[in-house]
Amino acid sequence: MDITLKTPIEHDGKTVTALSLREADLGDMIEMESVKGGELVQFATLLSRISGLPVEAVRKIKARDLKTIQRDAGPLLGNDPEEAGETSPSS
Repeated sequence: MDITLKTPIEHDGKTVTALSLREADLGDMIEMESVKGGELVQFATLLSRISGLPVEAVRKIKARDLKTIQRDAGPLLGNDPEEAGETSPSS
């Protein structure tokens, strides 16, 4: 899944305008839970793993882009699509 950033980030001399995310696996989830810190620190670790960007780059993502990523990438993180903001055709 590709997610375009509203505000590109700079990392290692390059401009990142979109994230290409893969589905998280159990190893990603274990790594996320092993990181000390709050939920955002853990989410940054998970996002780093599923995007291939280092945590230092992920930490530069702006808040409104983070909200979009959390909403749109929910199914890749094992969340129910309805929890990720999607609705069923009958709703």
